[in-house]
Parts: sequence; structure tokens; C-alpha cells
Amino acid sequence: MQLNRAQSDAVGHRSGPLLIIAGAGAGKTRVLTERTVSLARQGVFLPSILNVTFTRRAAMELTERVLAGTGQKGVQAYTFHSWCARACREHAEKIGRKPDFTVYDQDASVDAIEEVAEGLGCAMARKVAHATAEVISRLKDDGFDAADFEEGAPRQAEAYAAFYLYGGELPDEAKAVFPQVFEGYALGLERWNALDFGGLILSARNLLREHESVRARYHRVHRYLQVDEFQDTNFVQYELVRLLTGPEKNVAAVGDDAQAIYGWRGARYDNVFRFREDFPEARLVKLEENYRSGGHVLQVANTLIKANTRQIPKEMRAARGLPGVVTMTEYATARDEAEAIAQRIVEQQGDWKEYVPNYREHAVLYRINAMSYEVERALSRRRIPYTIIGGVAFWAREEIRDAMAYLSCAMNTDDRMAFQRIAGKPKRGLGKVTFEALRRDGRGLGEQLRDPGKLPKAATLRGLGGLFERYRLDIASGRGELGNILMTLLIEAGYTEWLKGKENAGARFENLNEISRIATSAGTFQTLMEESLAFSAQDGITDSDVVQLMTIHAAKGLEFGNVYAIGLEEGVLPARFSADVDEERRLAYVAFTRAKDELHVSCCEEPRFPWAKSGGPSRFIYDAKLEEFPPLPEPAN
Repeated sequence: MQLNRAQSDAVGHRSGPLLIIAGAGAGKTRVLTERTVSLARQGVFLPSILNVTFTRRAAMELTERVLAGTGQKGVQAYTFHSWCARACREHAEKIGRKPDFTVYDQDASVDAIEEVAEGLGCAMARKVAHATAEVISRLKDDGFDAADFEEGAPRQAEAYAAFYLYGGELPDEAKAVFPQVFEGYALGLERWNALDFGGLILSARNLLREHESVRARYHRVHRYLQVDEFQDTNFVQYELVRLLTGPEKNVAAVGDDAQAIYGWRGARYDNVFRFREDFPEARLVKLEENYRSGGHVLQVANTLIKANTRQIPKEMRAARGLPGVVTMTEYATARDEAEAIAQRIVEQQGDWKEYVPNYREHAVLYRINAMSYEVERALSRRRIPYTIIGGVAFWAREEIRDAMAYLSCAMNTDDRMAFQRIAGKPKRGLGKVTFEALRRDGRGLGEQLRDPGKLPKAATLRGLGGLFERYRLDIASGRGELGNILMTLLIEAGYTEWLKGKENAGARFENLNEISRIATSAGTFQTLMEESLAFSAQDGITDSDVVQLMTIHAAKGLEFGNVYAIGLEEGVLPARFSADVDEERRLAYVAFTRAKDELHVSCCEEPRFPWAKSGGPSRFIYDAKLEEFPPLPEPAN
């Protein structure tokens, strides 16, 4: 299929800044691919074109398409975290780390904060430590670190203002010690040779900002920069993009302000507008031709989003020439709603099978996970297969995190959090007394394992130190495949024998076999860690013929034949807990524009949750003029 005029304009833009506003279903991945291929065919060295996105799935898709289009290897497509991890490892000494540093996920960060708080004599409940970790993450997304809270720091007032914005829900006792906890956490990460997610991006930003020679080198290496999902970037990510942009200003930002739905986790959709201010010469291309949805679906989506205040105006047009089906139904209860949806799916699989070919073309989208119960119940009663996207992700499963912790202990013996995670798996008599003694000893963990001296359980500690050192040498020397080395380490450490006694041991061993396969494919521990950084809720999607249940956030970027957008009620969507109604409206817009053929919107008279006391139809129904569309037909039986 030929490119349309707007797509051709974007693909043909050779040099200088470019802003592509890519509406839903407008083929932005194809545009990114074709532009990369076009530049390569014009003689641009393919590895000098850096593509940055947010998910591993998107990076892999772009890599595969460019490889198919050029026949050349060397495609540079990364997530923000994976590119930053590589840059930080390459210049580890400049950011105060060793190259084998560990990257802590949210759970590991919470563990670390609990450890720091306990060392300060102010033990935190897990829930409070989790909330504290969230505040620290948001502060880092805005460019603040622990040093900004020190007395006399140039940005101290700004840092505290941000803290009061993000930390308002913390208990008073947690607020009182927050600067000390943040400082202790920062020192702990340095001592343990680790970075957290936010620190990874912040360190890369600082690396480029503070080291002109490093910045100049990356300008030579990456002559062209393309950033996908630009509306989802936070403050530090935007700064990173600016610093990566070389003197030729060959930067292309691709996004859609109408699909900005991550403000709650630090994304700044106004970065789209900031880009135009910082690069006033940037060419603006709007992709407004939609290749996904029927005309009626786009009609309600376009009408809905016009109610938002600040946006780059666009009018999505249906390229398929089919009207599609839109319904709006108000049910008495959530159970009635679920039963009607399940019955509709049954009927579609029967009489309408030639129209909607399989179960996986049906998706039920909702604001929060708690809304899936009644739908699950109704589907189960009819023996309709389904899956919930966004459950426990592969990399978040206990046995996968344990395996990664064992590898981290071998490669980064200073990683105290990884050590504490696996010290009791299997039981070795290493408990609170030992950990307290290790903390009081003051030396780095690696040194303590090599020479425990008079520490409790000295023989056990020395034995583990020897075990980790042997496997570190095996991994470093490339003796054998990484997956095989990992499994041998787990067997010798007694972990696999311990796992046999756990619930669902069979499934857990299958997961270990999968991590072994992934490790072998990755080749190195650093590459394996980059893989783990890039996971998203959508990584759980398979080709199985099942109905897809997920939050609207998890559905972004996906498409389905039939979409059931449930729970459009005041207090639910827009959510009572959200202060940004425009973002909630954009969330509804994203839900609507997932539909290819049919969009079925619904609400309930009875309040869905006790806290959604107002209930009643959402204002978004009237914004989109959905009341003009018919209800879902009554079941045939």
C-alpha cells in the first residue's frame, strides 16, 4: 500500500527538526520504519539513526521492519531505559558506578528504602516504603536527586515544593524523615553499585549534560534521532532528547497529544508543545488518515476529544470507507452489563463468525483492574476463553526475580538487596541477626563475602562468596551459554531443590526454562538486564484465541475488531481520584480508538463501587454525543 501524502511528507523529510502528530491508527510505526529505510537508502549510515521508544515490543517491531526493508543489520532501536543502561555502563566511572551495576525495579527499591529506614531507626511499613519510593521516583523524573534537599543546595526550595506536591499523602512521620531516607537511599545505591529506574535516566541525562566530550561523541555516533510516543516523555527524558540532538538538529518527535494518558506517572504531554518552542523551525506533519476504525467510531472519538482545552487540532478520517458499529447502552447493574457483553460475544462467534473471526478480536476495556470481576464471571459461565492482560508480568514473577538476583550476586557482589533476596532460598540460617551484623560491619558486601572474619555464619558467607566468584569468572570468560550457566548456578546453590517444594512448582520451572532461553539469546548479563527493563503489560499478549480483558492504559497501541468500553460513569471514568479531567477524557479517546469494526460503550445506573457515590452516565458520553447512538441489541434468546 502506498504512503498517503502526509506520510510521504514525513518520510521524505531529510534534515532538521520534525514533529509528527500521529493520530490513532494513522500508521506511525510504518512512517518511522519507512523514514529510517529512506535515510539509509540515501546513504545515511544505518547505525547512526537512533530510534527511541517506550516498549521492547515497539523497538523489536521497528527493528524487524527496517531489517526487512533494507536487508542491513545494525538497526539502533532502544527503549529509553535500555539506551540509558548502555550509555551508563560505557561511562560508569563518570556516574560513580562500576560497569556491572544492577538496576533496581520498584520492588527492589522498596526493599532498599525499608533497609535504609531501619538503619535510621525509623522502621517503615511496607505500604509507606512503597509510597516513599513512588515520591522519590517522581522527583527523579523531574530532575531532582537527594543532594537537592541538602541545606544551601541551589534547588532546595524547588525540590521541597515538588516533594510537597508528590508526597502529600505520606504519613507525617514519613514526611519528617524523608530527606534523610532519600539521602540514605542514594548512598545505599552507590554503595551497592546500583541504580533505580529513575536514576538510570537521570544519570544518563547528567552524563550528557556534564561531560561535553561524551555529548559530542554521541552526536557523532547518532546523527539522526527519532523518538516515538513523545507525549509520554517526562521532564528528564525530554532533557535527554535535547542533549542527544546534535548541532544539525536532525531530531524527529512522533506522538499524539490526544493520547497522552500517563501524567499520573510523571509524563508531560506538554513536551509536544515545548518541542515546538525549543525548535521553532521544526516542520509539523499531521497524520490524520486512520486505517483502523470505521467512520462512526472516529466520529464519536473526534467529537469527544474536541472538549479538551489545550491540544494540536486534528480531524481523524476513516480510510477504510466502512461506517462500523457504535452502540451506547445503560444497564441497571454491572452484572447486567457483563452478561450482555458475554452473550454478544457468543452470538458473534456463531451467526457472525464470518464478520468477527475469533475470540481474540474481542476486548473488554476498563478504567481499573477491579472492574473485571463481573465480566470474568459472565465469560466463565458461558465457557468463553479469556485472558487478563496486565497481571503478574513475567519479569515480576518470584522465581524470575530470584534467578536475576542470583545472577546479580555473581556479577555485582556489592548488590546487598539481591543478596538479601536469595540468602534464604534455600534456608541457610542467614537471618535478621546476620543482616544486622553485615550492616554494622560497614564494609561492602563483596569484601564481607570474601573475608567475613568474625561475622555470624562466616563459613556460609565465605562459601556463597566463593560460589558467586566462580560463576562470575565463568560468565566473564564466556565459558558456555549464559542460560546454561544460570541453571547450573541455581542447581549448585540449592535453589532448584528448594523450589520443588513450592506451590505451582511445575509452572515455576517452566518459567526458569524460559529465563534460561532468554539469557542464552541475550548472550550477556548486561543485555539480559536491558531486556528485563523494557517489559510492559502488553508483553503478556499471545496469539491464543481468547477474549482480551485489560485496563485502557494496557490497551494503548493495540487494536481489536470489537471493543467493549465499560464503566463510563461519573466517578469511574472520569475517575474520582484523578484531578485531571482532560487526561481522563484522553483515556476514553484511547479506549474508543482501539476499535476497528464495533465499539460498544456502556454505563450502569447502580453505582459500581461504594466510593463512586454520584454514579450516573459519564460526562464523556455527552461530550461524544453517544446518546445519539442505539443500545446494544438484546440477546437473541
